Amino acid sequence: DMNGLLASKYVQNVTIVIINNNGGGIFSFLPIADSNIETFHEYWTTDTDLDFQKVAELYKYNYRKASNLLEVNKYVQASLQQEGLQIVEVQVTIDDNVHAHKNFQQKVESLLQEP
Repeated sequence: DMNGLLASKYVQNVTIVIINNNGGGIFSFLPIADSNIETFHEYWTTDTDLDFQKVAELYKYNYRKASNLLEVNKYVQASLQQEGLQIVEVQVTIDDNVHAHKNFQQKVESLLQEP
């Protein structure tokens, strides 16, 4: 949401973590994604190929790109010590993103069923 980033310049201290699946991944959570339509990715995902480092530079925000979970934690913790808007990007594939959400959902459901 580029306009949201622009409006964020009025906020004092914020850390935004971008889970970058290259766009359109949200549609992979819908039932249509499991319908075996051959052209699903062609028409439903919207690869943006945005360079979020350049987006951060455009708005003069601090930027870091994490390549693993340890770096995400490190960068988020460091961002809490800095003023202004911080962007931490995590590159994922759509399939890995969907798989992680399903695993998390199953864990939550399992915990809720415990006495």
